[in-house]
Amino acid sequence: MASSPHDAPPELDFEREEEELHTALAPLAERRRARLRVVEEGTLEDLRRTLLLERFDVVHLSGHGLLTPGGPRLVMEDAFGARRLVSPAELMEALEAAKQMPALVMLSACHSAEVRGSVASFAAELVAAGVPNVLGWTRRVRDDLATLAASAVYEQLGAGKTPVEAAQIARERMRRSEERALAPSHAWGTLHLVNGGAAGFRVDDEAAPLSDRVDRDEVYRYLGGRMRVLKAGFVGRRRLVQRLLRILLRGQDVQRSGAREVAGACVFGMKGVGKSCAVGRALERAVQHAPELRVVVVHGVIDERGVREAFQEAIATSGGDEVAERLLARTDEPVFRRVRRVMEQWRRRHAAIVLDDFEQNLERSVDGPWRVTAEAAALLEAILPACVS
Repeated sequence: MASSPHDAPPELDFEREEEELHTALAPLAERRRARLRVVEEGTLEDLRRTLLLERFDVVHLSGHGLLTPGGPRLVMEDAFGARRLVSPAELMEALEAAKQMPALVMLSACHSAEVRGSVASFAAELVAAGVPNVLGWTRRVRDDLATLAASAVYEQLGAGKTPVEAAQIARERMRRSEERALAPSHAWGTLHLVNGGAAGFRVDDEAAPLSDRVDRDEVYRYLGGRMRVLKAGFVGRRRLVQRLLRILLRGQDVQRSGAREVAGACVFGMKGVGKSCAVGRALERAVQHAPELRVVVVHGVIDERGVREAFQEAIATSGGDEVAERLLARTDEPVFRRVRRVMEQWRRRHAAIVLDDFEQNLERSVDGPWRVTAEAAALLEAILPACVS
């Protein structure tokens, strides 16, 4: 898991690190001797949830490390991507609640194994609290060197080496990588292993291969009937998800120029790049923070029947709403007018309307520009007034 808050520069190249760790573990993964699970968010809560559901031998945490007057801290993220300082005790709570205590925690963060005065290092605090082995850094370390070290450690652990042996090989590779550097950092000497016993552990190469848990028919699930989103393994859109989450929960869009009040977002891009998956993940996160959120998903070509069914499904899955149900059931008004009444009813409630694959509702006009269809325009006229405070 990588944490790189937007307000704690410099931003880490966590996607490059992930790619290199995948490469290092690929030969083992192909033989089902290893499996890499990526936690796509950088929050302590996401780490805790993941550790509760699955057993892990190694936990890799990448991010910034600090030495504060209150002791060592890891710089993690809150739900909106802002920085959150996490103490050894807070991290330990998540590790103790895990389905299985990991045999090794790698803190790929500056100062994570540094002792200053009488204050123990972050790594030492974890070992004292019960983590068998912790790898960290006693000084600042560049991203590329930290990634090189982690790749070497995991490769060697998979080959049957102990943590002590794997760490030594990682140090040697780092040293060699800087042999011709004009200003070597000597970071190889700052990779530090803290453990609670001299024996450490060794991967059993004779153990049965890991099961192939990825069922390709079940990788996707459907949100709102036909909006396909990934169940798991979704990576590479963290900033977009965090930006959407702030819009959904706070009605704010935050960029470098500052925050502005907004009522919605338009996510556009080429087909197949993960737009629906990003929106689906943001909605999942939003519901975790605001369980009362009603989510209406209208997919593809907009027509009266599809819109009515989408609102009915949203009402049913959110616990019911007798007033809204009666409004939708009226037969003396067109569907879009009924929807407008429902939206007026929900004006002070938390609701999200998703128009998935909206491009199917665009048509080229005689004079050239693309325009929305009459049905799509009617739906927008029904929902937009309620979205503006």
